Amino acid sequence: MKKSFWELFFLFAYLFVGVWFSFVFEVNLLVSLFVLYLSPVLYFSYVDKKRIKDFLIFSILFGLVFGIIVDYIGHVTKIWEIHSAFSFKIFGFVSIELLVWSFLVVYYALLFYNHFFGIRRTLNIKLLCYFCFTSLGIFLLLYFFLPSLLYLPYFYTIFGVSLIVLPLALSIMTFSHDTIGKLFLTQLYFSILNLAHEYIGLKLNLWTFAGKQYLGWINLPGIQVPFEEFFFWICLGTYAIVTIFFLLSKETKKGK
Repeated sequence: MKKSFWELFFLFAYLFVGVWFSFVFEVNLLVSLFVLYLSPVLYFSYVDKKRIKDFLIFSILFGLVFGIIVDYIGHVTKIWEIHSAFSFKIFGFVSIELLVWSFLVVYYALLFYNHFFGIRRTLNIKLLCYFCFTSLGIFLLLYFFLPSLLYLPYFYTIFGVSLIVLPLALSIMTFSHDTIGKLFLTQLYFSILNLAHEYIGLKLNLWTFAGKQYLGWINLPGIQVPFEEFFFWICLGTYAIVTIFFLLSKETKKGK
């Protein structure tokens, strides 16, 4: 318990320093990701190295596949725009920074939950591959043959309901109260992290929300964010990520 307290103290202190560093040196998006995520990710990967294989596989497959799909549609529907330091973009819109971000946010969420609460589950890799590659296949078919169908009205709302709210509802119906409580505690830390990064991103113009198809706006001190960004991502995003990992895995038998 004492160790966990000091680890949490370090995480919040590190976050504070990372925010300070980002504003003082006016970092770009890639640097902001390394500043906020890299040290904690490396630390948890080292101390819990026996458990990271499944987390890495899930973060690469789920994180990158859905990161590409969601970011592409988000850009073409003008929900958001990421200001990349690199000219290379996948499908003309998906930046290098988005790929790094998609991996890190998924991997860090799993590392954090596992370190403080323990994940006693084994990833069902076949189910994960089926889920990810089927989704990617559908996206590619639409991209090459029916691209107009990717211009979804109110895409952020559709994304939030399907990949955030639906996993939340499934968790409430199937998970124990103890697991749900641990998921919300994990989300509490990441809500603070996500909000800090939101301030960095908007204040330093690392990304913008210039679209019109939002359910509304949330006014925070110094910034304004779409309702969907605040509710689906800042408040519930990490909860959904860990829940999806649980849904695509099976409980490890005792003794293994």
